[in-house]
Amino acid sequence: MSKQIALQFLQKAASDKAIQEKIRSASMDAMLKIAKSSGFDFSAADYKAAVSAFQELASDELSEDVLDMIAGGTGFSGVRLDDSATNTSDAEG
Repeated sequence: MSKQIALQFLQKAASDKAIQEKIRSASMDAMLKIAKSSGFDFSAADYKAAVSAFQELASDELSEDVLDMIAGGTGFSGVRLDDSATNTSDAEG
């Protein structure tokens, strides 16, 4: 389980409208279940690290991880980063 797998999931979601619809307003737990059912097994921490890599794009200095991500054409999803939502029914679809 790694940030790379989370980045791969984000790339897949960027090109898959069905996944986009499922994760659009999903809680973190629901999104992780959706990702796992799609063959991408990673933790919330891995996902948050992947999202942080996107945020680095706004800075002047790019890390190696961000450069790798850009080269892969990874997109961004609208998953809520807070863990406050406990409704996981979104994952059953």
